[in-house]
Amino acid sequence: VSEGVLSDYEATYRSSAESVATVAENGVVSAVGAGKAEIFVKLGKTAEQKIADISVTAWTELTKENFINCMTYVTAENGWCVVGNYYLSGDIDLEGQGANFGAPFKGILDGNGYAVKNATFTGSAYGNQANGAFFGDILEGASVKNIAFVDFKHQNVNQGGGFFNSNHGTIENVYVKRIGNPDSYGGLIGGKLPYWNGSA
Repeated sequence: VSEGVLSDYEATYRSSAESVATVAENGVVSAVGAGKAEIFVKLGKTAEQKIADISVTAWTELTKENFINCMTYVTAENGWCVVGNYYLSGDIDLEGQGANFGAPFKGILDGNGYAVKNATFTGSAYGNQANGAFFGDILEGASVKNIAFVDFKHQNVNQGGGFFNSNHGTIENVYVKRIGNPDSYGGLIGGKLPYWNGSA
């Protein structure tokens, strides 16, 4: 086969969003940042064709230094919810640290089997002394899984309907131990349980 014939079928690749994914000369795709991209190929003189849709999800590792900020950070832009995908790579001991937890959660929190320990509820994200929840609501499409919460304390919080006030998402393999005052705290979840997988 002549070199000219081969060149008619050489592949040229292109990404529609190189800030999300790049594609090498040999067609190997590499993730760069969160978002969506389309991958195209052109074979020689033929018309360019789309060959793949790429979706890249950003994940944030939770540590002792960033845990409280990540789990309480809300803005009007994100609907006053904690938004994002988070994971643990080890146990986190928050002894001496406290925060106004209680905002709704929309995202994924995957503990990978690790525990968060010794945080203090210093109040509610909405100033409600009776709302001592870690998340006020697990929103539809959100997920909390493979994580333990141990020895969370209450300060300036009268009571709570549950560690999560209500659930419209998915809670899977979550373990809660020694949370708040047993006389005034409702347990794991205070409200709706439409999606329950595994154990808790």
